[in-house]
Amino acid sequence: MEGGSVEVRVVGKPEKLLESIFRKLVDEIIEKKIDEALAAALNLLATARDQALASIEEEVEGILRMALERLRAHESSLEARLRVDLARLRAEYTEKAVMEALRRLRDVVREDEYREVLRRLLLDALKLISSYTSEAIVTPTSRDASIVRDLLPQVAAEVPGLNVRVGEEPVEGIGGFIVESADGKVRFDYRLESLLSQALDRARARALKELFGEQG
Repeated sequence: MEGGSVEVRVVGKPEKLLESIFRKLVDEIIEKKIDEALAAALNLLATARDQALASIEEEVEGILRMALERLRAHESSLEARLRVDLARLRAEYTEKAVMEALRRLRDVVREDEYREVLRRLLLDALKLISSYTSEAIVTPTSRDASIVRDLLPQVAAEVPGLNVRVGEEPVEGIGGFIVESADGKVRFDYRLESLLSQALDRARARALKELFGEQG
């Protein structure tokens, strides 16, 4: 060394060193940018995923809500239909019980006693209808047809001025008959079901309680 000067020697080629340093800086910058881009992309995808999931969740909730509403409506309709069916069945079986009781009542009455009851009913009916017409038709139930046909001539003789004939087809009923004017304008129901309507209503209430534990 002379005169305090310093000699600098460069080992190797300077351009190679600069290229190496530049490449390292570029790699670091590019890697950082790639990481940032990747993070941004992942964040965007996560946001899109969350939005998609939220949309799907909302749609699924809407479908489930609609299905639940339909199910509730169906259940409500089913319950209403079941209530109607149950009420119909209760009324049906109650009526069957009452009609069976009435049939048994008809069976336990002695024949001569029942004939006398029918005779009195016929006389009452003919007197009543004679106030409205001079031509009457008596139509018995199938069960009492023969008795009514047998009794009618004798009973009609007790109501002068009234022409009476028996209807061609029987009416439905446990027993008794219907009397009406020939023109059909006046009609009285003397069937057992009608004559005993109040008693039958009480019987229905009792049957309803006995069969289903309910008050009528």
